[in-house]
Amino acid sequence: MSKVITYELGGTVQVVIPAPKAQYPGESEADFLARIAAGAVPAGVPHKIIEGDDLPTRRFRDAWVCNDTGVEVNMPVARAVKMKRIRAEREHKFTTLDNKIRKAQDVGDDTAPLRQKRKQLRSLPRDIRNDLDGISDPDNLDAYQPAIFTDPDLQE
Repeated sequence: MSKVITYELGGTVQVVIPAPKAQYPGESEADFLARIAAGAVPAGVPHKIIEGDDLPTRRFRDAWVCNDTGVEVNMPVARAVKMKRIRAEREHKFTTLDNKIRKAQDVGDDTAPLRQKRKQLRSLPRDIRNDLDGISDPDNLDAYQPAIFTDPDLQE
């Protein structure tokens, strides 16, 4: 990826990707990027020109912030985003587990183990808070998955 222009406006990082064909013949890259920035970035708003490959993972796009060297992930915000995703997946797991509990009840099977897993799901956000707080890298945070999510009883 080539150079991009980044700036923060209203708490959100904006990224301008200049179209290569917009560069005039004979125009230097620096002049080209300055011209694009002048037209794309609101007056008075500071901006940076960085390599597009230096942008952080898009999985936490809502947690991006501009700093002195470019763009970074605000980890407390990224952790909140991850927790929101985990809660959404947990809701799906509740539905799966509830269906299995109903089926077990219908045939007279013991539902106590399934109910215990439901209790674990209910306390999941509290139980994993320290795990999430200990992760300082966006890629590791993205890869994190609560162990209970891999339980065979929680799979459809």
